[in-house]
Amino acid sequence: MRNPLSMPSGMENSTVLLDYKLPGMNGSEVLEQMTNGSEPGKAIIMLTGQGNEDMAAHVLKNGAKDYLPKGNMNVGALQRAIINAIEKTALEQDLALQRSISSDNVANMATRYGPTS
Repeated sequence: MRNPLSMPSGMENSTVLLDYKLPGMNGSEVLEQMTNGSEPGKAIIMLTGQGNEDMAAHVLKNGAKDYLPKGNMNVGALQRAIINAIEKTALEQDLALQRSISSDNVANMATRYGPTS
């Protein structure tokens, strides 16, 4: 059985369409592995044919950028989900970079000028 986290060599992607029902593990388990280091910065969209609101809330809380029930999916909905997921991921990365820059600036100021008390 192929590891669901392995990508063929040379394939780059920014978006992952992840089915909930996979052989050997479920999509929530794969999502957890992907968001905890193996695939950081990916726009992950969870797809399922058997989901509910609890499952949607769980996968969104754990890093998926969107959740699409297969029964309601069409080309337009999938296209919107992909665009929104990529944009949301880019915004999150920009925010993380800005926070890092701000933190570095504060640390540099503290080193340069010393404590302010």
